[in-house]
Amino acid sequence: MENQNKEITLTIKQLKIIKRLGELQSNIMNEIGHCTDSMISFLHEGMCIVNPFIDDTGRFDISNPIEFYGDNFLNSDFIKFVNDIE
Repeated sequence: MENQNKEITLTIKQLKIIKRLGELQSNIMNEIGHCTDSMISFLHEGMCIVNPFIDDTGRFDISNPIEFYGDNFLNSDFIKFVNDIE
């Protein structure tokens, strides 16, 4: 399902929340060795992304997950999560 609104922007607060959540989930995933169904995540080119501020190889930081992951990120539960708490 493609995102209907390409002009989605996130507040600095929302981005900080997503980044912190992603960092916590990355640490958990590193400990257990895999992504779980209970994690907030999305698929990008077949990879489970639990931290949208890291690229899909897990090696490089990303400053803008909207530009890097596009609709996969914009349609993810990360966006739903931060919108629900605002």
